[in-house]
Amino acid sequence: MILIKPEKICKGVYKYISRNNFTDFIFFYDVNHNIYTPDAEYNLKNTGKLNTDAQLSYNTVSFHPSDKKAAVILKDGSLAVNDFNTDMLWEKNGSFVCLIYSKNGNYIWAAEKLSKIRLRISIFDSINGSLLAFHEIDDLLYDSSLRISDIPDSDNIILELAAGQDGISLFECKYTSQIELTELFKHNSYITPAWSPDGTKMITLENDSQTYAHFSYPQYKLLAEQAEIDFDDEESMPGYNMIYLKNGLTIVQNMNYRHFLFDPVKMKRLGEVAFHGYEPVPANQIYKSLKDDNTLCSRIVYFDRIGTLLAAQTSSKDDDPVTVFIDEDIFINQLT
Repeated sequence: MILIKPEKICKGVYKYISRNNFTDFIFFYDVNHNIYTPDAEYNLKNTGKLNTDAQLSYNTVSFHPSDKKAAVILKDGSLAVNDFNTDMLWEKNGSFVCLIYSKNGNYIWAAEKLSKIRLRISIFDSINGSLLAFHEIDDLLYDSSLRISDIPDSDNIILELAAGQDGISLFECKYTSQIELTELFKHNSYITPAWSPDGTKMITLENDSQTYAHFSYPQYKLLAEQAEIDFDDEESMPGYNMIYLKNGLTIVQNMNYRHFLFDPVKMKRLGEVAFHGYEPVPANQIYKSLKDDNTLCSRIVYFDRIGTLLAAQTSSKDDDPVTVFIDEDIFINQLT
């Protein structure tokens, strides 16, 4: 096992926005809508507050990459931008479910569910809120869960439609004078990929076969594909967390949240990775109802990229939940 010494451990659950593009500021927020930013020693300093009507679920908050502004989806489904004093700068009514600032913060991408079978993708001027373009599509998977993520060094974004056993669809969304959607990986159920920091490659998981695949970008050329896995081997069953490191290796997760260094070229694990003091423990130590379950589970359940910073969190079920920070370069140096 490769044990990593984190740079900072903060007690408590602080939510963050996973982001492939580098930003001038990194922000976190808590369940009370307070906003924090890490200082040079990774201590979290209070720097403002989100609108108290903002939803705090995944993909409903996005921070401007170089300004103290937040785009949020409010409890009534409308989209709004506020400064860190909670002053509303503009608002748009709608039935929005996810959003993200573009790479430079000039635009805000947002998706709405018009019905269980109809979706609208919109792009707004982030300064004044003017609608620049929108594009409507049918939700052929029916009542999908939506997710938006950014692409390194690009204003394009990835839209994921996920409908459980009914499948997953990915679209690359591009804006020039209008919005263009390109469906990716037709007839497969690949999830939102993890991108290499230079944006030239990505690793993703095929949800039906539960196998990893490695692609080039922007060609979407298949570079490598994992062989079939043994569905009876619980340890080999993948989870959905992935990080593509700038040294060419990746971090993947199994269904028990344990994390592994993974070679996307050879399609093989290179060893388990854990943070010192937060090594895997029997499931019954985390989930008190599983009294007889000694299956090893990681205490770290989320591990994500925020530009050059890697952030990890223990489960909220943990007796003393924490958020862990480490710079990517320091993390990579500890792998060797």
